Amino acid sequence: HPDQFAAYRNQRRLATLQPTAAYPFPAGATLVRGTVRTNAVELAAATVSATIQFQINPPRFEARSYLTEADGGFVLFFKHVSGTGSDITLSATHPNHPNQNLPIKVRRGMTVATDIIMAP
Repeated sequence: HPDQFAAYRNQRRLATLQPTAAYPFPAGATLVRGTVRTNAVELAAATVSATIQFQINPPRFEARSYLTEADGGFVLFFKHVSGTGSDITLSATHPNHPNQNLPIKVRRGMTVATDIIMAP
């Protein structure tokens, strides 16, 4: 909660577990999943992130990021998606490749599957 002390929020953020891309999410989860590749090879150590804005007053944001492993897979799990969906931009970064941005639309309770191709 934003009214909590900063030290508590930081400690909670560090203690929060993140599921792997193979985690069996429940039916009705809102996910963005895929693979980061360069040419035809899966890319490890790429960070995939996105932020979603949910419409309350004042507006709030839900940010997610994922560091790919050897299989290049990623999954982002969102809890606050409006019924009509939200437009977001996936951002992929890697120290050896130019950043890639991919606009997508997510809908509550659905999975968007997309791959991100990093330039060689």
